[in-house]
Amino acid sequence: MNSKDQRPKRGKKLSTLFSKAELKHISLIAILIILDQITKFFARTELKRSIALIPKVFHLTLVKNTGMGFGLLKESNTLLIFITVIIIGLLIYYFRNLSENKHSNISLCLITAGALSNLIDRITLHHIIDFIDFRIWPVFNLADAFISIGIIYLIYATFKKEN
Repeated sequence: MNSKDQRPKRGKKLSTLFSKAELKHISLIAILIILDQITKFFARTELKRSIALIPKVFHLTLVKNTGMGFGLLKESNTLLIFITVIIIGLLIYYFRNLSENKHSNISLCLITAGALSNLIDRITLHHIIDFIDFRIWPVFNLADAFISIGIIYLIYATFKKEN
């Protein structure tokens, strides 16, 4: 037995745990989460009143959202954390085992980043910070936009794959 065989085995490197493509996806997800969290931090600390960027059209308005989209399930933080964790688990499973196409992977990165970033808010703040206010739509944040764009892109990728 040589000395190499006698050394205790250490944990695997990230490069052996994940493929190069998966590391790129993880990096994209991390960047999107950081971007969302930075914008929410500034909204939380700097928005003392609604700011009209385009009057009656586009404002920055701080909202502490205790529910989900369109005011559903208000004050149900624990339930929404549980649901989000299950959804993220399903996304990761799909990502690692079923997703075959670049477009699907990008859409899953967007959805996963949005879900994780909003989950961070739910766990740390017990609500989600929303601040993008178009006045004709409920106030939202970048994570919500990532999720919406990701879902639309996933639908597009699915139809494109079938044709």
